[in-house]
Amino acid sequence: LSYVRQYFELFAMFQRVDTSEDKMIDLDEFKEAVEKISHWGLEIEDPEDEFQTIDVDGGGAIAFDEFADWALRMKLDLDDDDDDPN
Repeated sequence: LSYVRQYFELFAMFQRVDTSEDKMIDLDEFKEAVEKISHWGLEIEDPEDEFQTIDVDGGGAIAFDEFADWALRMKLDLDDDDDDPN
């Protein structure tokens, strides 16, 4: 069950960044999400460089699987999930 929960958390983060709701994150959406991502535990110095790192296939947009792999490696944590039992 923890894997299912983690998947939903990753998907929730992806949806918050994908403001166009086209199931892909473009560079503009990523740049706009830098502040959100900092709340999830990662300060991004160079959004364009980080975007290129995440966009493994070089397609010019980040798919969910690319985002999820990156988010797990960066140990992002959704700020408003219910990990805290208090």
